[in-house]
Amino acid sequence: MQPSRPLSGTVFLDRDGVINVNLRDYVKRWEEFEFLPHALEGLALLTEHGCELVIVTNQSVVGRGLISSAELDELHARMLAAIARHGGTVRAVLYCPHRAEEGCACRKPRPGLLFQARDQLGIELTDAIVVGDHPTDVEAGRRAGCRSILVLSGRTGTAADLLVGEHPGCNAVVPDLLAAAEWIVSHSPARAGLGSAQDPGRRVPTAVGSRS
Repeated sequence: MQPSRPLSGTVFLDRDGVINVNLRDYVKRWEEFEFLPHALEGLALLTEHGCELVIVTNQSVVGRGLISSAELDELHARMLAAIARHGGTVRAVLYCPHRAEEGCACRKPRPGLLFQARDQLGIELTDAIVVGDHPTDVEAGRRAGCRSILVLSGRTGTAADLLVGEHPGCNAVVPDLLAAAEWIVSHSPARAGLGSAQDPGRRVPTAVGSRS
């Protein structure tokens, strides 16, 4: 099969609740990491259509001393290898290691990780879209000038559909990452940008462990 016409822009992906199951006591080792249903398919679909994928994730598990940065890098390396085996390509994983009370610039909803991607990877933020499971992801995207999609597979759950009108940067609410990928592909820039905030959606080797 020939790949579809590439889409412009980057897709920023939150990790926990978007790609893998979000655990209350944090994912501290590979044995605790579980891909969400359809996540690998969604990553492969975005890759097939020429999207550049960058994971941006809060990982206070490092700042809390529950895992070292080297251990997190190893976990991410294994995650990226699994994604690649299923047809997906992730350019980079950028994470904030700090606890919320530290007041850093990189912990979402602050946009530091997105600015880091802009500066280090040469990404045009106005062409990018953020896929996350919480309003903090949407807010980080808004502050950086990105559009966004909320998925229902993580912390926000079914309450997410109430948030679209409250968050002007949110373009859609969809069930999971595969649905987000389908929505992005179907709303290619050649057709209609990335749609309106009222569209409910359908469904209906790489850089690792960069820290700020």
